[in-house]
Amino acid sequence: IALGIRQTFGLFYFDFSTDLDITISQFGFAMGLQLFLWGAFSPLFGIITDKYGGNIAIFLGFLFFLLGVLLFYSGFNTGIYFIYTIGVLIGVGLGSTAIGIPVSVVAKHFPASKRTIATGIVTCAGSFGYFVSPVLVKYSLNVTGWENTIFYFCLLLGLGLLVALFVSTPKISVGEKTYDYGFCAPEFSTIPETDFEQAVFQSGVWLPEWERFYLIRCLYSSTNQKNRFLGWKVQLLKDIGNGKELSHPIWAMNEIEEEVLETVLMDKRIFSKEDLEQANTPAIDRLRRKNFVKQR
Repeated sequence: IALGIRQTFGLFYFDFSTDLDITISQFGFAMGLQLFLWGAFSPLFGIITDKYGGNIAIFLGFLFFLLGVLLFYSGFNTGIYFIYTIGVLIGVGLGSTAIGIPVSVVAKHFPASKRTIATGIVTCAGSFGYFVSPVLVKYSLNVTGWENTIFYFCLLLGLGLLVALFVSTPKISVGEKTYDYGFCAPEFSTIPETDFEQAVFQSGVWLPEWERFYLIRCLYSSTNQKNRFLGWKVQLLKDIGNGKELSHPIWAMNEIEEEVLETVLMDKRIFSKEDLEQANTPAIDRLRRKNFVKQR
């Protein structure tokens, strides 16, 4: 919807020039400003996506986009108002509705082996909007005029606003609370027998609740007992809030944080709840170190 509408504004130039006295310079400046704000606000909407969810970011984007088109349709469409509506408001809205945020949200739902095709489908949908929108808009301009066509844009953007509410990012429930997360790893499969006694499977987890990224290592036996889970630990922790990077951060995490990480890994079938009963975990490792210190 967003990309399709954005790509058709050039078809309106002669109508805008005739009915609204918009010069080529004004039109070009508004389009350029739109592109600039699209890029400038994309990182901001990325932060909102990580912290509050993709549905909030995309909803806000459609809200700005719809506000710009609605104000334009309502008569705020000449002089400086043309710049504000077409250039500023729509440009800000494109920051989350165009392609970047939808692709990132979809990518979080798929393992690395299927992520490329999933994001490709999203990109293909945007390309379809590029293709079909000029045809439909040209027809609408010839039959109903530019004002009615802008009104149809308002209806489509209102639909996008509603659909945005149903966009979801991966969530995990621990206790009575639900946590957003991001997960990055190749698809887990059977570990083949090798000459080494143990094998390591690495994955990355992002938890917006604590603004932290975790590099996690899971250890498996790879000789007599295939895929026997031995334990897991956080190898590296990147705290986005204060910029610190911690190696082996066994003392830097709380129990809830570790429980959420364990739940994410179990949800991804890296190990099961039964596997944890006889495996090494950060909590067990921490307790062992405390006892060692007391004995000394």
